[in-house]
Amino acid sequence: MRLINSSITAGIAGMALLTGTLPAFANAFPRLVTRGPNLAAHIVNDETPQTARQGSMNTTRGPGLATYQVTIENLTSGQPFSPPVAATHKESMHMFQEGGMASDALAAIAQDGKPMPMFMLFNQSKQVTQAVNVMKPLSPSGTQKMAMGKPVSDSATFMIKAAPGDRFSISTMLACTNDGFTGLDAVKLPKSGSESFMLNSYDAGREKTTEKSMDLFDPCTALGPVPLPGDPNMNRDAEVATVPTEPIQPHQGIQGVGDLSVDRHGWDNPVAKVTITRMSTR
Repeated sequence: MRLINSSITAGIAGMALLTGTLPAFANAFPRLVTRGPNLAAHIVNDETPQTARQGSMNTTRGPGLATYQVTIENLTSGQPFSPPVAATHKESMHMFQEGGMASDALAAIAQDGKPMPMFMLFNQSKQVTQAVNVMKPLSPSGTQKMAMGKPVSDSATFMIKAAPGDRFSISTMLACTNDGFTGLDAVKLPKSGSESFMLNSYDAGREKTTEKSMDLFDPCTALGPVPLPGDPNMNRDAEVATVPTEPIQPHQGIQGVGDLSVDRHGWDNPVAKVTITRMSTR
C-alpha cells in the first residue's frame, strides 16, 4: 500500500479507454478511499483489505460514527458503469436532484465518466463525513471483462463511515450514453440491518442525444457489448452541448439514432441496485 495525495489522482480520469493499448487505465483499478476534508488519501489495492489502513475520520461531525458496507450492482445487459463516487453527508447537501440543474461535477461523471471532480467537491466539504471514489468501473450485468490484465465485474463493494443523521449519495455514468447516469441522492441510512435501493436512469441535460461514437465515452467499446466504429476517437462534449443546459430528468433510453443499438445497449429501469448494511458503531 502506498500513500498519495488525492490531487495526484486527478490525472487518472477514472476510466481511460480499456483496449489494452492504453496503460493509463491500469491505475484506475485501485480504490481511492479518503476520510473527509483535510485527510490523507490511501490507495487500497483490490487484494488488500480496506481495513488495513483506515486513517482518521472527519470527527467534526460528532461521536458515534457508524460503519456501513455498500454494494452497487449493475442490472443492465449493455451499459457499463464508470467508477462510482459515494459520500455520507448532512441532509442539506445534494449530489444531484431530479428537476434541478447538473453541477459541473455531476456533468463530469455523466459526460466523461470522470469521478474526481465530484469526489473532490465532497471530500473538501465540512458537511461530509466521508467521500469514497471507488476507482473501479462496473461491467454489464452477468459479465466479467478483462482490462490491462485486471478483471472488471458487474458489482463493487466498499466501506463508508457515517455520523448520526447522515444521508448517503452515490453517482455513476451509464457509459454507452451521451450524458446518462444513475445514482442516489441524500437517502436515509439504515439504523440497523440492510436496506436495498433500486436506481433509475437520468439524463444530465448537458448533451444532445446523438448516440454517435465520436460523442460517446470510449470505454463503451471496451466494456460494452460491442465495439463502436472509430474507437478510440475520444469524446466530443462542446460540439454536442445542450444550449441552454436542461434540468436533470428521467432518461428516455437508447433511441437507436446513431451508433448505439436499442437491443444491445438499451435498458429498462431500474438500472442498478444499491445495498447498504450497517456494520458497527465506533
